[in-house]
Amino acid sequence: IYTTLDPTLQAAAQSALSAQVSQLVAAATGVNTGAVMVTDPASGAILAMVGSHDFEAQPAGQVNNALTFQQPGSAIKPIIYAAALIDDQGRHLTPASILWDVPVTYDMGGGATYSPQNRDREFHGPLPLRTALQNSYNIPAVKAYNQIGNERFAALAADFGLEFPADSLVTLASALGANEVTLFDMMQAYAVFANGGQRASLYAIQSITETGDGEEIELELAELPAMQAVISPATAYLMQNILSDDRARSPSFPLGSALTLEQLGISTQNTVAAKTGTSNDNRDLWAMGFTRDAVVGVWLGTHDNAPTFSTGGYQSAAPVWNAVMSAVAAKQPPAPFENPGGVVAREICRTTGTLNYPACPEPTTGLFLQDQFPPAADAGFIQSLPVDGWSGRRANEFCSSNVIERRFVQTDDASAVIWLNDTAEGRAYAESMGLPLPVMPPPSEFCTQGQALPIVDISAPNDGAVVRGTVDIRGQVQAEDFYKFELLYASRSQPETFFPIYASLVEFPNYGSQLGIWDTAAAQIPNGSYTLRLAASSTRGGVINRDIQLVVDNLPVEPVAGATPGAVSTLPAPELSAILQQTPVG
Repeated sequence: IYTTLDPTLQAAAQSALSAQVSQLVAAATGVNTGAVMVTDPASGAILAMVGSHDFEAQPAGQVNNALTFQQPGSAIKPIIYAAALIDDQGRHLTPASILWDVPVTYDMGGGATYSPQNRDREFHGPLPLRTALQNSYNIPAVKAYNQIGNERFAALAADFGLEFPADSLVTLASALGANEVTLFDMMQAYAVFANGGQRASLYAIQSITETGDGEEIELELAELPAMQAVISPATAYLMQNILSDDRARSPSFPLGSALTLEQLGISTQNTVAAKTGTSNDNRDLWAMGFTRDAVVGVWLGTHDNAPTFSTGGYQSAAPVWNAVMSAVAAKQPPAPFENPGGVVAREICRTTGTLNYPACPEPTTGLFLQDQFPPAADAGFIQSLPVDGWSGRRANEFCSSNVIERRFVQTDDASAVIWLNDTAEGRAYAESMGLPLPVMPPPSEFCTQGQALPIVDISAPNDGAVVRGTVDIRGQVQAEDFYKFELLYASRSQPETFFPIYASLVEFPNYGSQLGIWDTAAAQIPNGSYTLRLAASSTRGGVINRDIQLVVDNLPVEPVAGATPGAVSTLPAPELSAILQQTPVG
């Protein structure tokens, strides 16, 4: 019987698995068995299969764990994201698409809800798909799964070669590996990525030529199924590129970790891809990865599916994966993944997931399917639009007097808006991005012909006037949806800091009405240049500001004849005011 097994790789897999399980047993982690496989993605040949750490171990050393069902945990996520990259009637993500790693709760029906949590129990805000996958965050994966849906996931998983138990239900939890799989099937699935989107059925027997006593026989082996196209070569290449991006794993995984071959001096980027997985209570610990020439898969756990005290697939399974993949690399040094065509580079803004623009906080480059580029800068989740400052409607020729530029958040993810408005972290992020609070979606209504326009004006004093003492502020305030108006001032030396003068909840529809009085002398306003502002607010949250420039020039009070220096004047207030008003300028 001639098999496809490679004795060198078989020995390396057995040695690495046995050594790691022994260490984990000694450390009282609860881990007591495991499995390792190595396959050729192009042919489906099984190069190594180790079903347990010790064939003689009891009670389950003779169980082939490569064929038993286990939960894959995060090792399933590459299939989720691959599905999200595939266009489905105009709905798809790109490697730069922003996914909101923020609290979210799904209604599962019947009063049940589902609130996914990250392994570190933290939320990381808006993230590119590439970063979300490589850091293995759970919430973005569930949101990507929610976009593709149960049916598409189940169909694509079957195409990848995954067979779930008969009673297994696909739900949102499937995004985190709730459906059990075998290591054997996971090897087929990861081979799809390594083999340019094609799935080859696994096999271990090449030929049988004679019986044990030397008698020649003729035995025809069943033909393997034909290679199956699962995803496009371009999509497979994107996944190769993402899963080999070691820098994108930060901060969850250190650079040059056991998910790379850096210790061998082999550059990981675009040559060695890897992903870990951990199921609930650390029952199942996975490390999966591939080069162009080999797929290596590792599962660790217990013979009875009991919880373990391991810290996860990265700490437990990845060292075994690294040792076996190093043995593979010694026989066949990894070659770079090759662009099959249809994948192109573009300058992007990592912050917004859009094509790059001059004010982008984090410009970089990325790879994309040639017909599925990121949106333009003005079509990202942050949108700056001209709006009517009073009504909040989209500005046009019917409301050209009060146009302001305002930033909005355009997203279908309601949890993102809640996070931005209702959490300290979200509000801080909104402020850093220049988003006014409360964050709102772009308005859908435009100004219409004949709509009432607000009247907000200062008629006195004149713009540029020199004032002293008591300033009589006159003007007009009238508008639909009126809420209040305020009079404020700011020094020209600190133009963004305004101080209140007067506020009113009453409209003044007549031109030249007295809106308020500013007693610059009593308020001890220093002489200098100031901005006087009339700010009107609507019940919709709209604001109109009318500013004029003034110069305050209050001259010092002359000493009263016969008065003791430093004594307070006893002149009646009206007479003192009259003296001040008659004092010549200069």
